[in-house]
Amino acid sequence: MPELVLTAADDRRDLAVEIGAEIALALEENRTTGFLWQLAGPLPDGLVWKGDRFDHDAGPGLGRGGRRSFRFLAVAPGSGDIAFQL
Repeated sequence: MPELVLTAADDRRDLAVEIGAEIALALEENRTTGFLWQLAGPLPDGLVWKGDRFDHDAGPGLGRGGRRSFRFLAVAPGSGDIAFQL
């Protein structure tokens, strides 16, 4: 089953996701500022947290930003919102 990749541009977008689909949410983040993305509430019924990771932008130097990717799996029918805060 294909993976659904979302970004900040998908904010407030309604989606229909099939059971078994993987969802990846990629958000820009600069960890050196102390501001990190985090889940801002419970996951909707039917979604399971699969983890997250941070990838630095290419290039030399300390303090560079990057992308935090959050992964979910649709395991059962349900509806709701996934909310994050910085």
